[in-house]
Amino acid sequence: MSNSKSSDHKPERGTWLTIALIVVIVHNLFMTVIYWTTPDDQVNRPLLLGIMVAASALSVVAGIAMWYWKRWGTYAYALAAVAGAVLALLLTGSLTMLFGAILPPIIVGYILRPKLQYFD
Repeated sequence: MSNSKSSDHKPERGTWLTIALIVVIVHNLFMTVIYWTTPDDQVNRPLLLGIMVAASALSVVAGIAMWYWKRWGTYAYALAAVAGAVLALLLTGSLTMLFGAILPPIIVGYILRPKLQYFD
């Protein structure tokens, strides 16, 4: 009569969620390269790039946490997504880059929504 998690039913991740979590990690590595190659005319570029690298690292950690069904991973990913969107706008001034920064979290959120009860 133990309350161990090993006896609980393990949820199936499914193809779409697996792809979405991989995209979480790969997308942030791609955005890091994009930010790194933007022109050097930004006043606080080193500070912004440092924040961007931290946000990208947080997204990677959040993706791994979500892979293991940890609820805090969803919150960390949301925080990193907001930071990434702000940085996209500050570093490039491009609405296209802003859209590129917020689209993956919207898609991941849509895919995760029916499975939120499985996160601890």
